[in-house]
Amino acid sequence: MTRLQNIIMLSVVRRGIVWSRFEKTPPMPTYLVAFAVNDFVSTSGMTKIWVRKDALAQVKEAQELTPIFVTILEQWTDQLYALSKLDQIASPGHHGAMENWGLIIYK
Repeated sequence: MTRLQNIIMLSVVRRGIVWSRFEKTPPMPTYLVAFAVNDFVSTSGMTKIWVRKDALAQVKEAQELTPIFVTILEQWTDQLYALSKLDQIASPGHHGAMENWGLIIYK
């Protein structure tokens, strides 16, 4: 199983219970906090896309375009992307989309 969250995980401690420690996030609204537990596989790079194993070949274009879109938005808004990662989850059971900061979820 894979666990995903808004920000990079720093460490995991296993002493009967699994404790995960994460980087500190910039201040953000609580509705943008996100986590997911799944058995998906991912593309590589700063912007990872997590999908079912049989759908990995379908996300090549999105993998290539995401960094370009982030750069365009940074230039347009004159604001740098504030987090250390940007993951996306293509979840077939998800209805609609949610643009959580650092972990975008869509169908």
